[in-house]
Amino acid sequence: MHNPQNGDCADCGREPPPLGDGTTLRSTYGWRLTLDRQPDGTTLAVWRCPECAARRRASRPDR
Repeated sequence: MHNPQNGDCADCGREPPPLGDGTTLRSTYGWRLTLDRQPDGTTLAVWRCPECAARRRASRPDR
């Protein structure tokens, strides 16, 4: 089940790769931690898989 709070991709729901011995960073596999503004004005940190992170970057001309 898609759950961004557990580290799944916030956009597509893809599960992250296994991280081995605890020293491997998820970003090593291209995953990006991003900050999303919520409707109530708070900010939530969520993970995005490499494909969704690239799509999000391309859709934001100010970045």
